[in-house]
This record gives sequence, structure tokens and C-alpha cells, in this order.
Amino acid sequence: MNCPRCSTPAADDAKFCANCGAPLPRPREAEGERRVVTVLFCDVKGSTALAESLDPEDWAAIIGGAFDALTEPIRHYEGTLARLMGDAVLAYFGAPVAHEDDPERAILAALEMRRAAAAYSDRLRVERGIGELGIRIGINTGLAVLGEAGRSQGIEYTAMGDAVNVAARLQAVASEGGIVVGESTHRAAAEAFEFRALDEIEVRGRSARVRAYEVLGPRSHSDRARDVPLVGRQAELAILRSTLDELRTGRGRVIAIVGEAGLGKSRLLDELRREWEGDWSDARGQSYGASRPFLFVRQHLRHWSGASDADTTDEVREKVRSLAEEDAPDPEASRAAVDALFAVDAVETSGIAGQALRDEILALIERVIVRRFASRPAVVCCDDLHWSDPSSVDLLVRAFGAAERVPVLFLCTFRPDRQSPAWRLRQTVETDLPHLWTEVALAPLPAVDGGELLARTLRGADLPKALRERILERAEGNPFFIEEIVRALIHEGVVERAADGTWKVERDSAEVRLPETIQSVVTARIDRLDESARRTLQSAAVIGRTFARPVLARVSGADGQLDRDLATLQRVDLIREVARLPERVFAFRHALTQEAAYGSILQRRRREMHLSVALTLEELHADGLEDYAGVIGRHYREAGDARAVSHLRSAGDRAMRLYALEDAIARYSEALDALGKVQTGAATVIALYEGRGRAYELRGDHASAYADWEKLEALGRERGDRKMELSGLARRITLHATPTARRDVEEAGRLNEQALPLARELADPELLARSLWNEMQITSWRSDQVAALAIGREAAAVARAAGLRELLAFILNDAARRAGNGASNEEIERNLIEAGEIFRQLGNKPMLADNLSTRSYQAAYRGDYETAIRSSTEALRVSVETDNPWGRAFSRFGIGHVYFDRGDWGAAIAGLEEALVDAQKAGFIAVLVGPRADLAWFYREAGDSERARAHLAAADETAASRFVDWRRWTLAHRALEAAEEGRHEKAEELAIAAFAALEMPHVPIGAVYARMARATVLLARNDHEGVVALARESYDDQTRSGFASYRPDWGRYEADSLRALGRLDEASARLDVAEREAIELDAQRSLWRIYACRALIADEHGRAADARAARARVREIVERIARSLEPVGLTGRFVARADVAEILGRP
Repeated sequence: MNCPRCSTPAADDAKFCANCGAPLPRPREAEGERRVVTVLFCDVKGSTALAESLDPEDWAAIIGGAFDALTEPIRHYEGTLARLMGDAVLAYFGAPVAHEDDPERAILAALEMRRAAAAYSDRLRVERGIGELGIRIGINTGLAVLGEAGRSQGIEYTAMGDAVNVAARLQAVASEGGIVVGESTHRAAAEAFEFRALDEIEVRGRSARVRAYEVLGPRSHSDRARDVPLVGRQAELAILRSTLDELRTGRGRVIAIVGEAGLGKSRLLDELRREWEGDWSDARGQSYGASRPFLFVRQHLRHWSGASDADTTDEVREKVRSLAEEDAPDPEASRAAVDALFAVDAVETSGIAGQALRDEILALIERVIVRRFASRPAVVCCDDLHWSDPSSVDLLVRAFGAAERVPVLFLCTFRPDRQSPAWRLRQTVETDLPHLWTEVALAPLPAVDGGELLARTLRGADLPKALRERILERAEGNPFFIEEIVRALIHEGVVERAADGTWKVERDSAEVRLPETIQSVVTARIDRLDESARRTLQSAAVIGRTFARPVLARVSGADGQLDRDLATLQRVDLIREVARLPERVFAFRHALTQEAAYGSILQRRRREMHLSVALTLEELHADGLEDYAGVIGRHYREAGDARAVSHLRSAGDRAMRLYALEDAIARYSEALDALGKVQTGAATVIALYEGRGRAYELRGDHASAYADWEKLEALGRERGDRKMELSGLARRITLHATPTARRDVEEAGRLNEQALPLARELADPELLARSLWNEMQITSWRSDQVAALAIGREAAAVARAAGLRELLAFILNDAARRAGNGASNEEIERNLIEAGEIFRQLGNKPMLADNLSTRSYQAAYRGDYETAIRSSTEALRVSVETDNPWGRAFSRFGIGHVYFDRGDWGAAIAGLEEALVDAQKAGFIAVLVGPRADLAWFYREAGDSERARAHLAAADETAASRFVDWRRWTLAHRALEAAEEGRHEKAEELAIAAFAALEMPHVPIGAVYARMARATVLLARNDHEGVVALARESYDDQTRSGFASYRPDWGRYEADSLRALGRLDEASARLDVAEREAIELDAQRSLWRIYACRALIADEHGRAADARAARARVREIVERIARSLEPVGLTGRFVARADVAEILGRP
């Protein structure tokens, strides 16, 4: 075993490292675990023939010597020697302790094994006259299950899985002396080594062929730089650039860039290096280099001496000697120091040791730095200093003082690991050299910068929003994690490079998995824990991202030392405490830590732990299970327990009541997934499909809703369950009968001809009430309101008798919308009030908002503007609280008329514009027809004819193609538009078409606009008798129907024509009634024209004062409207209207 901090070898039973004093991990229990490992297979080639020609004792000695040579590199790079098999070696890197660079370690070990094998073969040739003894190696990285095989016999610690089989096959195809790696290993080590792609190979038991690569050798550091965009580090880069500017003026400094793995420390160094024109010396830490004393010092001396990678050890030592002896007060001592430094890994020793050696090396370093950089500024870089050996750190701390004398910048990077030697360096320099010290701390990138980095990494790729969000959520602002996730998506074929160098998305990916490279980084941190803390972390990972101490205590069984474990996990920054009262609650600092810890647990053990969590939560929260239903259900599901379904259904139902649609869909989906593993009744299946379909419907995803109900219908048919079949069919009919993208009244009618008789035959109250409800809507759309009302009353009676309160509320709510002339206003209002109370009591917020919106537009048309505003405001508030775009759109359905009538035209326009956005999002086509046509009128009255035409054209196209029932509304507006523009024949043609279109008794406003268009044409043609007749007919019709909001307009139309006919007294009397009705409504829009008409009558009577007073009232109203249009930027257009300009120009 090696120390996880400094890599010094330690005895298996040691508790503390003899070198650095760090506590050593306890041996892993043999239960087994899942982890990513790099498997190395090595075969000694030619050994079989050799064994035949030698005495067994000689053969044993020779192969034993080979094993000694081959296993030493494995131990050096901290692999686990798993098995010696005749003439083969099996080793694991990453088990039982992981390192973030295990694939690199395995390849480095393989290269050294090849050199060791060659040296051993040469020795055998000289000593025994034996021919060449070669090796071939296969390496593969992947998920494996590790533990003791044949535990009862205590056989061995081993790995099992596809990764091991592939490694063995790779070894078999390697040539003599060859090192062949699999695709996963190649991806992980591609930046550290050169490879040559080989032909794909077959592996028994695998359907797909395996890619193979031969290792050619290590890359140089300059070849390893990543071409990754630098994003979101402008502030940090500015600090570092200013330090370079100071260095150019002769001021030395010590700079530390501190941050977690992957945050961009080395990337910042690359950026600075490109900008620095002077001497730059690099030294890099290696995760396996902490046991190699003076590693950083040796790298810098090699650079300063001019040694290259191609030089032999003797050549390097000679060049460094020459550097060291220059101006040395004691050349022999300097020579001895160099010999000691560069013999550390060799058999040689020098005559200098201990403190004397340290002092001489320090003197050498200081002398070289001062002499070399006295007149030329330089950067001395120490990257990944957290992997430094303690000896290098001690020397660097003392060498940093040279920055006071010469222009040298010591630039260090390390992680915030308080147990690493680098942290001790930080504390010392911060205390002893504060005037030289600057620390640049790197934090994760904000979401906006993470998004920019992702976009620049995948230039040109139009990532689906959900995929982009999943990537950024998984990466948590870590640039390296973003890059590795992208690499994994490229490998999986989700994104591919196009011919022009940009990237394109080939398919969406529902899951963004944790790449092995990231998993290794996280697992390496976890493996440095002692066994108790590690098991506590695994137990916490099963509970979730956030976990309470009482639950953890039950599940982990570590209550006796749980607090010590929690303190350890906080100290190493894997978890944090987020609450103390009423109980201690903790959270993983990073979701990836939780995922890595969870992923290491055997699936069998996971199921046991999930069951324990579920039972614990049920017991601890027995009085509030609904609040924890989703969490408990998910744990039961992972445990494969049937209780998952009921809990998840409960959680989905609760989410639906709160309009948390995504949560509802997720919980229902989890419950449906669990159905495949457990037995449950038909009622539950129906409820789950209906619930998820309804959630999809409310989200505006009508295709998914329809698909769910088709599945339910098909499942019922397959099972011979007629109730289940009808449940799916009835839901489909409802969608066809609703103003959505799936609306098809004829199809709804055809299907309900099958459904309604079946519902009566089954005598199931719920299905019968639903089928009658569907029939009511279908009949209403077919304009038979009397029949629709009767069917609605029957549906309500069935639901009421069966105690189906929520379904009753749905029926009453829709009956109020569909009743039209078939019911009194009192019955409509009574139905709406009862439905609203039920929705409120049941906590069904989406339908409460729907009910309030219905009450709002019904009240608006009745002229009860205060109720309309109050109901609309509450509906909007509820819809905003629940993030319900359908509800937000519907809440503004009729309120635009109120604001427009009352002279707040800006609010009317802004509200309907927002409604259109929400309607598009929710697929609410009704709002995209009628209210959009109204908005066109509002824009035209405000003086913006361009936007008016665009909106009206869009509304009419939608009506014609998707909602022909409401075509009267848009045709009537087109007629009004043509009439106001003087296109009288076209206006008459369109008005006739509007009246010929389907009647809309439940929303009768279309007929109003068509009649207003005809009145405008008749006035233009001076057919005043025709206008009087039309106005009286329209007024009487609206009085009978209770549609009061436009009655003042008909009074004004009639008065205008009576005045033109010279019947001034009749005109004045008619205006009195119109004015009174308009004042009751506070209808400023109508009062504008009423007062204008009154001024003209006063003129003809010669009452100048009365005329001036009336025109003053007109001006006041117009100015009020103009002010209201300021927020939407239309005041200028409005006051430029000829009639408005004339009004505002009067004295």
C-alpha cells in the first residue's frame, strides 16, 4: 500500500505514513464494489518453448526473475498485482484505490515493463545463453465488479466484467514487445501518449468489434496542451497579466492559482505562456511522483541546463553539473548535489546526504536563479504542486525569497487540499513573504459562462435546450467536466463534426452519463478516505444529494462514529452542513461526488440500502407522508418494492395540484416504470396514464398526452379490460373536443358514438359522466346549445350522485362556457361559483385559474367589469404562481375588452401581447384566434395599422386552418377593418361570410363586430334608416342575451343616424340612455363617441356652451388614452390620427 498523500510505500498494517504522517486508509472489506478500473494483461512470449527445454527448477528461477522485473513498474505506479498465472501477469490500476490518471499510469507501467523485460532478456542471453524473452501487453479501461472471488475459499481479490475480457483479447493480438490498448484507455490517455490505430478486433461474447490502438510513446509537454477556449476568466487573467507587467519592470513575485481539478489552472498558464516573451521554465507534478524527492527541482534544473528529452541520463547529469559548477564556491559540493539529485531513481549514491544535501541543493537553486535572471526577467512555473514531494516544497519555500532580489515570477498552481504539501507551502509563504504573495482563487464558472464555453467548444451545434441544460447541470461550472462530457457525447455519436469543421447534433440524449475521466477524478478523492468515512459517504449517496443525519444514522449503521465521519467528510470538502434545526442536514458539495460514490456500490447492496432508506423515511415522517411521497417512492422503486407505485402516484397527484407539471410527469413516469417490476391493479394503471397525460396536456404537449391515452386504450384492449380501454378513449375524445392542436370535433363525435353507449353499458359513473361531458362539448361546438345544456345537466347529475366532485367541477365549468342561449345568466354564474369552490377546496390550482378566467370574460361581456378585473387578476396570480402558460393566457382572454373600453389601451395591448406568447407556448389556439383578432382592432384604433393587419391575418389563418368554429370572429374583424378603410363592398362581403360561418353562442362577440362593420358601411352610404334598424335590432339582441358591454355603441350608432335624419330630440334621448350605460361601465371608449355626437347635436341646436363642454370631455378622454399608450410606444401614432389630431387641436 502507498500513502494517498505522498505516495510513500507503507506496510499493509500501518496506520500512519512514515514519511508525512498522514493517516492511511484502512483495508477495504471484501464485500465487493463497482468501479472503473484499467486492466493490464502481460504475457511472456516464448516462455512455453523455453519451459520445454529447461529443468523445472531452472525454469522457475527464470520466470521468477521475469516476474520480479515486470511487477516492479506496476508497484511503482501504484497498480494492484492481481495474479501471476504461469507466464502471465494481471494487474489493476484504480482498484482498490483509484487515481485520476490510472490509464496513464497503466501505460507508463507497461512502457517500463517493456524496458525491464528487454534488460532482463539481455541479462539472460549473457548469463545463460538463452534466446530472447519478449512480452506483449493489453490494456483496457472500463467498469468492473471487484471483490474476493470464491470468498468461502478465500481465493483472491479480482475484477470481473467486460473490461477484463477485452484487456485479455487486446494482449492476445499485440505483437512481441507491443502494447495495445482499448478505446476507453485511448480516449483517457490520448493527450499524454502517441498511438497508432489498429484494425478492429473481435471479442468473444461481444456483438460489436473493438477498436484497438498501439502505444508508440509519450508525448512531449508542448504537444499535450489542450486547445480549449478560455471563457469566464477575464478577471483572473487581468491579475496575472498585471503581474507579468510588473515582472517586465523588474519586480519579482510569487503567484498561486488555486482551484479544484478541472477549473482551468493549467489553461491559464497556457494563456500566460503564449503572452510571455522571456524565459519560462516548467515543472509539472505527477500523481505518482510524490514519492520521487526533488521532482520539481530536477525538472527546472534540466530546463536551465539545456537538457532535452532525447538526452540520456548521463548527458542530462553532465549538463546540469556544468550549470551548477559555474561560479560555485565549492564545485565539488555542487557536483555531489547534482549527482545525488539525478541518482535518486538509480542504483548510484553520493557522498552527501541529509540536511547537508538539502542545504547544498537550495544554495545551488538560489545561485542559478540569481545568476541566470539578474538581468532578464523569467517565469518559474510549478504546475500541480499539490502532487509535489515534501522535499521540493521545502526547497521552493526557501527559493521563493529570490524574488526579492531578481525579477523572477514563481507561478504555482495547486488544489485546495489542506492535506497536501502545497497547502503547507501556501501557509508558510503567506506568513513569511506576504509582500510577494498573491493568490488567485478559481471558482466554478457561472451558468452564462458555462453556456458560452459549451457553445464555443461545439461551434455551430444547435444543441436542444434540454440537452444543453443537462450538460451544464452535470458539469457544475467546471470547464474540464464540460469538455469531457462533450468528448463523451462525440464518442456516443450524439454530436458529429461536419465537413466545414462545425458540429451538428445527430440525435438528442435523454441522459448525460458521467464520463470515466471525470469519475476517476472524483473516485480518487473518495478513495483517500478511511473505510468508515467512505462507507458513510456511500450511504449518504443512496439517500440523495441532501441527507438528514437521523436518516443517515439508521441507514449507515455507523451511529457510534457517524459524527466523526461527517466531520471528516466536511473537512475534505466532500459535503457541507446546510441546516442544524430541527435536525442536522448535509448536502454533497458536488452532484458528481454523490454519483461516483453511489456508482461504486454493488447493485444488490444498493437495493438493500434503498429499502432501508424508504422504511426509515416512512417511520420518521409517518405524520407527513405526502410531503415525502416522491422521495419514498423513488427509494422503493430502486429497491424493486411494490410500494413504490402508490407513493409515486401520490407524489404525482400532489404535484399536479400545485401545477408542478415537470415533477408530476417525472413522478408518474417513475411509477409507470415501476409497474413493469411489480403487480398492481387496473385502477392504478388508469390513474397513472390519465395523470401523466393530463400533465402533458397542461404543459401544451398534446402529442404526448394523446400518446399516453392511446397506450392506455391499447393496454385495456390487450388485457380485455373494457373500463381501461374506455378510459383511454374518453380522454382522447376530450382532447379532440378541446381548442388544442389535436382539436377535431368530427373525430370526437365519431369516437363518442362508440364511447357513450359503452359507458352506459358498463354503468361506471365516472366513465359515463366523462362521456356525457364530452358529448356536451361536441354538441355545443355543433351549435345545438339547448341539447348541449341538457346533456351537461345529465353529466353533472351523474357526477354529483357518485360523489365525483372534481369531475363535477370540470363539467359545471365547461357547461357555463358552452351554455350560450340555452341557460340563464343566473344558472351560468351558479355553475361557475360551485365549480370554483370545488377546485379551490381540492387545491386544483390550474382549474381554479381556468374557472376564474371563465368568470372574468363572462362578467366582461355582461358588463360587470369589476368582477371581470377581480377574477382575471386572481387567475393571473394563480397561474404565475404555478407557472401555467395556458392559465396566464386565458386570464387575459376577455380582460382586454375591459381595459380597452375604460380607455387604458396600453394595458389592453400589452396584456394581449403577453397572452399570445403564453398561448403559443401552451398550444392554446383559441387565444390565437379571437383575442388576437381583438388585438388587431386595438392596434388599428391606436394608429398602428401595420401591426393590426399582421395580427388579423395570423388570427384568420389560424381560424381557417385549425379552429373554423371561431372563423366568424376573425371574418367579422376583417369586415370591420375593410369598412373603416372605406372598402365597403369588401366589408359587406366579409360581414355576410361572418354571419354564414358557424354560430358562437358561448362567445357571441363575433356577431357584434360583423354588425358594427355593416353599421359603418351603412353610415358611409348615408343609409341612416338602415343604421337605426340595425342598431335597435342589435341592442335588443344583446339585452336579451345579457351581453351588455357593447350596448352603448348601438345607442350611439342609432343617435348618429337619427341626428343625420334631423330627428334631434330622438337622438338626444337615445344618447342619454347610451351615456348612462357607458358611465355605469366607465366605458371611456364609448363615451368619446357619445360626447362627440352630443357636441354635433348641440351645434345644430345652437347651444355653443354645451358643444364646448362635450368637446372638452372628448379631449379629456383622448388625452387619457394617449397617455395610456406611452408604455407600448404608440402615443405618437395615436395622436397622428386625423380625427385625434383635430380633437387635440381644438381650443
